[in-house]
Amino acid sequence: MKPAWAKPHTQSFGYSPLGEVLTKAEAGPIEVKGHKLPVRINPQAILAIRLLIFTGACVSEILGLRWENINWQAQRAELPDSKTGKKHLPLPPAVLELLRELDVPNSGQGYVVRGGKAVSADVALVNLKDPWIRIRTAAGLDDVRLYDLRHSFASAAASGGMSLVLIGSMLGHKDVATTARYAHLSDDPKKVAADQISGHIKTTMSGEKGGAEVVQLHKK
Repeated sequence: MKPAWAKPHTQSFGYSPLGEVLTKAEAGPIEVKGHKLPVRINPQAILAIRLLIFTGACVSEILGLRWENINWQAQRAELPDSKTGKKHLPLPPAVLELLRELDVPNSGQGYVVRGGKAVSADVALVNLKDPWIRIRTAAGLDDVRLYDLRHSFASAAASGGMSLVLIGSMLGHKDVATTARYAHLSDDPKKVAADQISGHIKTTMSGEKGGAEVVQLHKK
């Protein structure tokens, strides 16, 4: 019998069915309700969705992520202009693993998630909405928005006992009063927390046994 978290419903969802669909989509066309024939999902869109899941970043931050933003030594992306201004986005092992498998331009510059035919790193992916609708439909998550992945990242952190201050720091919340409360934190505890969250999510998505207990993830 599947645990309750593997059964998505209106108010919450688990990562397991989403992980299964993403893995199938990487292997080839997938069955999507409402489509007569199997649908092929853009591999770059799948990459973007995985990066969103593992980082809790905003869609604009992932689609705008460039290779020159990545500080490999510090294991973070140094975003010059996110929704909340300059931001350091921790890059957990699950993300670094994805990035190391990609074709990095010789110049070390360009978009990580490519648009068009994914030939040039100078072209960014623009449309993530349509691929996401097909992915979530195939996973039985019809009412889950892309932005809900960010909320679920925070929910996983809170369920793991991490403080709201630390969570807000990782997500780059722009509220001045809240930011002042965690401004003294360094990147190290943020990175450790992000590593734990993404590792927990990756274990669940891959169906591995022996991982941490999976928690119910809620929509906003």
